[in-house]
Amino acid sequence: MKKNIVCWILLFSFVFSACSIAYSEEERVYLAIGDSITTGYGLAKDEAGFPTILAQNNGSTLINRAVNGNTAIGIIEEFDDPSFMAAVGRADLITITCGGNDLMNVLYEEIAKAYNRIETGKNDIKGYDIISILSNPTEARHSAVLAAAVAVLNGSKELHIKPFTEGNEIKLALVGYVVNLNIIMTVIRTVNPDADVIITTQYNPYESFTGAYAEMNTAMDAGAGALSAVIQNNSSIGGYIVADVYSAFKENPDNLMNASENPLNLDFHPNAAGHKAIAECIQMVLDELEQKTERR
Repeated sequence: MKKNIVCWILLFSFVFSACSIAYSEEERVYLAIGDSITTGYGLAKDEAGFPTILAQNNGSTLINRAVNGNTAIGIIEEFDDPSFMAAVGRADLITITCGGNDLMNVLYEEIAKAYNRIETGKNDIKGYDIISILSNPTEARHSAVLAAAVAVLNGSKELHIKPFTEGNEIKLALVGYVVNLNIIMTVIRTVNPDADVIITTQYNPYESFTGAYAEMNTAMDAGAGALSAVIQNNSSIGGYIVADVYSAFKENPDNLMNASENPLNLDFHPNAAGHKAIAECIQMVLDELEQKTERR
């Protein structure tokens, strides 16, 4: 891994020297990387994602290199792209949304395992089948998959399953996430020690669920809280600043999500109001940084 990091840095040195003339010296560049939260997945064409809002508010040139479904490993793999590295090196501000998919992928696999144990003898399902089945109440397997999800999220003595946030799978996933996050930050800080790097915590997408799916609210909140705590606790080691989106969403009375319980919609992406709330949360961090600079 150290050899790979050295290769990325050497590659960056060559590419940035060749590409740096593409930006004016006065131009402030904002690089947004991460997952589908940053791409603005689920927004209408006329609705602005939080990176666009931030860029407009701060007069910055936006480079959005986020990828739907991205994970920490996915960001690391992007370091092989010379244009990506050039953007990292030129950026004055970098925001990262990452971690939700790292945990959700593990969760879906555990739900699939539980379902296959409950429904012995029937066609097995895979982790990637879970969200589509849960999202369709008329699907024949919906009730059984929902039961498996509740068993995994909240634990089941009958099936000998610990609550997801207490199990070894999420613990291992969180450890791996932190390792990969620190690799990301090592590369970023080596090629660009001066950029402000802000990482958002993870919101609970099912905050509004209080009826039949209330258990998903409780369990997802625990998972989002665990991931957010890891991001917060690692900030001094990782060398980044935290925007506490988890708390901002929890304290906001408005509907910030595409998800709804009636009609059932398990889309865990923010709506336009949610993106505005994320932008405001990050802007507060930027304003605090500017105030600290002015006091020096």
